[in-house]
Amino acid sequence: MYKKPVKNILLFLARFSPVLFIVGPLFFKKGYIFLTDLVWGSHLTYNWASSTFLLNIATKGLSFIFSVDLIEKFYITLCLGLALWGGRKIAGLFLKEQWLIFVASLFALFNPFVYDRVMYGQCAIAGAFGLMLLGAGFLLEYLEKKQTRQIVFAGLSFAFAVQFSPQFLFFIAAFYIFVFLPIFFIGKRETAGGIKSLMTKIIQISIILAIIAFVLNANWIVGGVTGKSALGEFVSAGISRQDLVAFQTSGKTGANALGNVLMMSGFWGKDQFRYADLTKFANNWGRSFFLLLPLVLWGLWAALRSKEKKYRCLAAGSLLLFVVSMVLAAGIRIPVGRELTYFLFDHLPFYKGLREAQKWDAVTAMVYLIFLSIGLRELFSKKIIQRNGFVMKFFICAVIVMQAPLLLFGFSGQVKPVQYPNDWYAVNNYIVRDSGCSGNILFFPWHLYMSFSWIGGIVATPAPTFFQCPVISGTDMEWGGEFDNSQNPQGQAVEHWLSTKGATDLLRNGAFNIHYVILAKEVDWRNYAGLDSNPQLRLVMETSTLKVYKVTR
Repeated sequence: MYKKPVKNILLFLARFSPVLFIVGPLFFKKGYIFLTDLVWGSHLTYNWASSTFLLNIATKGLSFIFSVDLIEKFYITLCLGLALWGGRKIAGLFLKEQWLIFVASLFALFNPFVYDRVMYGQCAIAGAFGLMLLGAGFLLEYLEKKQTRQIVFAGLSFAFAVQFSPQFLFFIAAFYIFVFLPIFFIGKRETAGGIKSLMTKIIQISIILAIIAFVLNANWIVGGVTGKSALGEFVSAGISRQDLVAFQTSGKTGANALGNVLMMSGFWGKDQFRYADLTKFANNWGRSFFLLLPLVLWGLWAALRSKEKKYRCLAAGSLLLFVVSMVLAAGIRIPVGRELTYFLFDHLPFYKGLREAQKWDAVTAMVYLIFLSIGLRELFSKKIIQRNGFVMKFFICAVIVMQAPLLLFGFSGQVKPVQYPNDWYAVNNYIVRDSGCSGNILFFPWHLYMSFSWIGGIVATPAPTFFQCPVISGTDMEWGGEFDNSQNPQGQAVEHWLSTKGATDLLRNGAFNIHYVILAKEVDWRNYAGLDSNPQLRLVMETSTLKVYKVTR
C-alpha cells in the first residue's frame, strides 16, 4: 500500500539530490542568508504593484508555520530546484534513459551563469531560468503531443518566470519567435487548411500564453501602466545609457567579453569581489566547458543532418537564437551588439529594464543544453560507450559539475547563516512601543550596499526588511559611475539634507514623516557625527551597533 509513495519520494530525492548537496549545509544552522542582493528579514512589505507581491504573500502565509529565515532557505532551494527541473524537461525531450536525463539536467544547474547570479544574491534569476526551460520544454512537447494542456503548462511556466524576473519576457519571446514558430509552421505546413489554418492555430496559442502571462502578472503590469509601480517609474525615468556602461558585460576587451559570453560568464558583479570568481578558480573551470563543447557540436551536427524535419528546423532556429543571444549578451562591448543594444534601448518598450546585457546568457545556456542533450543521445547510441555506460555517465557528471564546483556544500563555505544582532531587536521593540510605527525611520549610513561587521560582507542595507516601521534608506549604487538614479523623492531630499549638513527642513517636513533616525556603527558612520549636534534630534538609545535619535517636534 505504501510502497509506491515511498518509491516516488525516493525517486524525487534522487533526481534533485544535486540541489540538496548545495543547500543542505545551510539548514543545519539557524539564521538568515546574506548575499549582495539577497537580504531577508521578518518584516515583509505588500506592495501590490511589485512583481514580488505574490512571493511576499506566500512568505507571510508560510511564516505562520516556519521561521522567516527557514523560508528564505526554502526559497533558495526552490530557485535552484527550478533550474534543475527545467533542465530535466529539456533533456527529456531528446533522451529516454532516466540516468542520461539526470546527467544532462545537471548542465542547467552547474554553469557559470547560474553560479554568478546566485552568489550575488539574484536567486530569482536562477528560478526564472529554470521556468523558462520548463516552458520551452512544454512548447516543444506540444509539437509532438498536440495537447492543449502543454500550452497551458508552458504559459504558467513562462508567466512565473516573468514574475521571478521581468526581463525574461524578452528571452521567452526570442525563443518563441526563432525556435517554436519556425518548427510549428515548417513542420505543419502540409496540415489540412494550409497557412490560414496554421495562422489561426498560432494566434490561439499566442492568445492563451498572453492571457496566462497577464493574469499572473496583472498586479505589477497594471501598477506600471498607472504609475503606481516604483519599478516602472525607475525603468522609464531612472535608467539611462550610462547604465549600459556601468553594467556592461565583463572582459578586458570586446573579444574577451564575447569569449566570456560564449562560456556563460561575464557577469559584471563578479568584478566586485564579493564571492569567489569561477574564472580565477585554481582548477581552471574553463576546461569543463571545452570538454563538453564537442558533445554540444556533435548534437548540433546530428540535428542538422537528421532525416526528421523537426530536428533540422530545431537546429537552425536554435543556432539563430544562439547568435542573437550571444550578440545581445555581449551588448555594447562589440560593434554590432552596441548598435543593436542602443536601438532596442531607445525603441523597444521596457527594454530599458534589461540594463545588464549578460542576462541574455540564459538563452545561450538553454541552446547549449538542447544540443548537449542531443549529443549525449548520439554518444550513448554507440555500443562501445554503452558497454562502459556507468563510467561514462559518472565522468560526464563530474565534468558538468566542475563547471561550477563552488556551488557544492553550502557554496563551498562562502555562505553561512547569520542572526540579526540582539540590539537590533531591542531597538525595533523600543520604536514600536514608543511610536506604534506612526512615522518613518531614516537609516544611516546612506548607502545602498555596505558592509556590516556581524554579516562579514557587503550587502544591500537590511534595515527595510528588518524594522517593523517603514524605513528610508540609501539608494546610492556607487558602482561604475552610477550613484543615485532611483528617482525616489525621499532619497533625493535626504541627499540634499546631507549635502547642506542638515540645513533643510527634511526632519520637520510632514511629507517625509520622519520620527526616528538610526545610525549603524558601520563603515563611515563617524562621518555622521553632526547628528549629535543637530537641534532637531535627540539621542534616545545607543547600543553596541546602533545609535537611535528621535526627531523633536
